[in-house]
Amino acid sequence: MDQILYWNEVALEANRVTHTTGDVTEAQSQGPVGSARALAIVHLAMHDAYVGLTGAYEPWLGDRLPEAPADADPDSAVAAAARTTLAVLHPAQRASFEARHLAAGLVAGKHDGSSPVTP
Repeated sequence: MDQILYWNEVALEANRVTHTTGDVTEAQSQGPVGSARALAIVHLAMHDAYVGLTGAYEPWLGDRLPEAPADADPDSAVAAAARTTLAVLHPAQRASFEARHLAAGLVAGKHDGSSPVTP
C-alpha cells in the first residue's frame, strides 16, 4: 500500500526534524523512547484505519473503532490517520503534514490511482 510507505517516510522525517529543532512542544517525541513511541502510535493508527475498512486483520483497538461509511476509501483513511496522529505528536510541524496530505495523491478524499509524491 503506497499510502503507508508514503506516511512512513513523512513520520521518519518528522522524527528527524523534531530532533534537529528540539522544539519543546514536541518533547514527548524526542529521544529514543519518544521516537519509538511516536512511530508506534502513527503506525498503529494507520494499521487500524486500513484493517478497519478492509477487514484484512484484527484491529489493534478491537471493537472500539468507529463505524466507517460504506464508501470509505482505505488510502484516504490511512492518510487521515497518519496526518492526525502526526499533528498531535509533532504540533510544531502541523503545516508540513497538511502540505504532505495535499501531496499524497488523494483527489476529493479518494486515492486517484497514482503514486503519492515522495516526501
